[in-house]
Amino acid sequence: MGSLKQFISCLNILQEADLKPVSRRAAAVLMLLEEVHGEIHIVLTQRSSKVSTHQGEVCLPGGKRDADDTSNVATALREAREEIGLDAANVRVIGCLQPFLSKHLLSVTPVVAVLVGMQPFQPNAAEVATVFWIRLAAVLEDHPRHTWKDISWEQPGDESASWHRVHYFDIDQQNVWGLSAAMLIELAEQGYQRPAAFQVNMPGAQPFHTLTFEDGRLRWRADDTSRHGHVVPV
Repeated sequence: MGSLKQFISCLNILQEADLKPVSRRAAAVLMLLEEVHGEIHIVLTQRSSKVSTHQGEVCLPGGKRDADDTSNVATALREAREEIGLDAANVRVIGCLQPFLSKHLLSVTPVVAVLVGMQPFQPNAAEVATVFWIRLAAVLEDHPRHTWKDISWEQPGDESASWHRVHYFDIDQQNVWGLSAAMLIELAEQGYQRPAAFQVNMPGAQPFHTLTFEDGRLRWRADDTSRHGHVVPV
C-alpha cells in the first residue's frame, strides 16, 4: 500500500491560517497514524456509556475547542491527552485537513499526526471505553461489511433540506460511521491517491466537507480546499 512517508507526502495539508470553518463553533479531532508491517493504521476510540452525547460510538480522539486552546492542533492534542493519555512528545503533527460540519453544527478540524514514540494508551474511563487501531485502507474497500444511507438534514426554520450520504463500516467488530467515516475516507483518498471502490457521495452531490452552517441555514460552498494544500516536508 506504500509507506507512511509517501502517504503523508500526498496529503493536501492546510495550515491554521488557511482553514475555512464551516460554522462558528469549533472542535478538532486527532488523526494519529502509524505504519505496521507496511500498512498504515489509525487510532480510534469507542466512547463510554457515561458521556452525555454519542454514547458507545466509535470516533477519533477530540472534542470542542476550549477558550485556552491556541489552535485546532492544541485542541486535538489536549483532548487526546485527556481521553487516551497521549503524550504530545510522542507525536509529530503534520497539519490539518479541511473542517467538516458535525450533526451538532460544530466545525470539526481533523489534525493529522504520526506516532513517533512508544505510547501505552490509558483510556479515561469517564469518556472512553476502549482505544484501538484500524487499517486505514479498509475505508476505501467495498465489501459486505460496508453499507451507506442517503439522509436529509434539515434545520428548524429552514425549508430547504441538505441531502448527503452516510457510510457505515464494520471493521474488526467496530461500527465506524457518520462523521468519523467521512473524515477517514477523505484522509485515505488523499494519502493513497486513489478513490474509494464505492461512490462516496450521492450522484451529483458535492462532497460532505463542503456543507456549512451559516446565518442559521445549511449551505453548500465551492469545493476549493481539499485538493489545494501545502507540500509537507517528510
